Amino acid sequence: MVEERLDADVVVAGAGTAGSHAAWALANAGFRVALVEARRFAEAGARWANLVPVWPFEAAGLANPEPPEALEEDRSYSMLSLTGPGRTVLDRDKPCVHVDCRLLVERLQSLGRLAGVQGLDCLRHMALEFDASGRPTALTADRDPPDAAPSRVRITARLFVDAAGITGPLRRQVPGLAADCPDLAQDEVCAGANEVCEVADPAAARDFMAGLGLGAGDAFAWTGVRGGYSTIVCHVRADAGTVLITTGSVADGRHGSGVAILKAFKAGHPWIGRGLFGGSGLIPIRRPYDRLCAPGIALVGDSACQVFAAHASGIAIGLLAGRCLADSLAGRQDPGAEESVWAYQSSFLRTHGPMLGAFDAFRRLSVSLSEAEVGDLVGEGFLQASSVRSALGQKLLLPRLVDEGLALARALAHRPGLAAKLAATGARGAAAAALYRAHPAHPDRDALRRWSHGVAAALGGRADVQ
Repeated sequence: MVEERLDADVVVAGAGTAGSHAAWALANAGFRVALVEARRFAEAGARWANLVPVWPFEAAGLANPEPPEALEEDRSYSMLSLTGPGRTVLDRDKPCVHVDCRLLVERLQSLGRLAGVQGLDCLRHMALEFDASGRPTALTADRDPPDAAPSRVRITARLFVDAAGITGPLRRQVPGLAADCPDLAQDEVCAGANEVCEVADPAAARDFMAGLGLGAGDAFAWTGVRGGYSTIVCHVRADAGTVLITTGSVADGRHGSGVAILKAFKAGHPWIGRGLFGGSGLIPIRRPYDRLCAPGIALVGDSACQVFAAHASGIAIGLLAGRCLADSLAGRQDPGAEESVWAYQSSFLRTHGPMLGAFDAFRRLSVSLSEAEVGDLVGEGFLQASSVRSALGQKLLLPRLVDEGLALARALAHRPGLAAKLAATGARGAAAAALYRAHPAHPDRDALRRWSHGVAAALGGRADVQ
């Protein structure tokens, strides 16, 4: 078998949105970058449409999505209660857009190639080699592309970036990271699904939306459809030609899966026609791991649990992580040195951890709620427009008390038990946010362990770093 030998500064494993963006950003920072992928590049990453905030694109150094990458904008976005008439509506100030992730990945990969990123796809059995100190020094793999002869690949580098998804194939090979990045509990994983379908009966689709007080071009979300952390999101295009459906639930074996919820929704609404594109998968829904690096390796995207836990979306956070990694390493002679990768870990967790930690507190609450309680969040007025905008935009925003205070006061009076749970959750989130802003700035195992235990005490659960 032919052996290919390459030398790079950085190897990024995983050519989805997080990995392709990180590779491009690192190349722009002056590093020689190799991007490796288990699948073909044209099949890498999410293959569905996702609701993504707009602001992270600029923050990540990217142009905002444009059609056809950006799908038709919703006229309005409504959170609807399954147990009553309550609803929360956002009109055109919704801070996000539906993105065809297939085209986003294609754009990011193309940017990387223009920046000099060297790509190798169809790699199997990726394995790290280590020096005497335990720092990875090379990656080996078998390459079996459909249009070329098989080969053996060996790439030496000073930094390896695991952006290969929830399984963390490189992360698991580094003993220190494997110990400090524990396997996910069942309530820390969402089974999600998404499909864009033709509308077989436009008149029936319009009637369905009208029955909800909406029209074609509007989007709505039902939450609590299968337990506290579950949803159906539906957007019928303005011309009633296509419909976008997103579903998800906790992957605990008791609440079904996104695929099952999607199939049931389609079966109950025969106006939905054949699927055009989409996909499904498991998504981490916990705060980022407390440790994102070790000498010679850094974690980005789902491998790092860099996902907005409140509604299981990792596209925007993965882009922000890649930018943070490139900015933290720019100008450093050894990108894999402990000081270098720790700078990334500390910068990311100090900057984005407060928001991610606060919303992880809400995710923990929603997992514990009954379907009726989730319905009351909307139906009784707890989820006002500012709360929905905050979650969709993936930013911490204070309620607009002048506009929403009376509705919140009524909700507190009608459901004091639920109000108490929300108040406790808010306090946990605030405590966690304060801790994230104080993440240790320099490599210090003892300080990191104390910090990890503090975050766990604030949010609940076991500390990552023991």
